[in-house]
Amino acid sequence: MKIGVKCEIHSCTIALAEVFLKEHITKDEIELLNKSMKARIDVQYYTNRNVSDSLYNEMIEKAPRFIATCKEIINKLTEKEIQEIRNKI
Repeated sequence: MKIGVKCEIHSCTIALAEVFLKEHITKDEIELLNKSMKARIDVQYYTNRNVSDSLYNEMIEKAPRFIATCKEIINKLTEKEIQEIRNKI
C-alpha cells in the first residue's frame, strides 16, 4: 500500500497495475494475473471447474519472480511517481 491506495477487488488491483505501473509490469505478467485470478475463482466457487496443468505449472514457475518484481517496484517507486499516481486516481 505504498502508493496509498488499498485495493480489495483483485480485478481493480490488476487494472491499476496495468494503467499506472506499465513501465514496471509487462503485458504478459498482467495476462498471467488475469488468468490466475480466473483460475482462483473457478476452483473456489465452482466444483466442476479445473485449472489446466499447463496454467498451474506456469503459475508455480512464474510466481516467485513476479513477487520479486513487485517488491522491486515498491522499493524503486519515488515520491514523485507516487504523487503522480495519486493525482491521476
